[in-house]
Amino acid sequence: MIGNRPLSEQLKKVNTIKKSISSNAVATYLIRAFEGVRGIRKLYDNDTILAEYLLGLSSYLDHMQAN
Repeated sequence: MIGNRPLSEQLKKVNTIKKSISSNAVATYLIRAFEGVRGIRKLYDNDTILAEYLLGLSSYLDHMQAN
């Protein structure tokens, strides 16, 4: 959070990410996805799981960028 506004709202304001994106939905998704992959990583002790998560996260973030 920057000041009183979430980072995603700041990025919308400067046209870095699409204005149609729900900041709350993005925050919820990112937190839950990270919690999930962290739990799976603990179970299987396999770094490939984390690497695949990071590839998916990168793709997700790329789709949020404003054109």
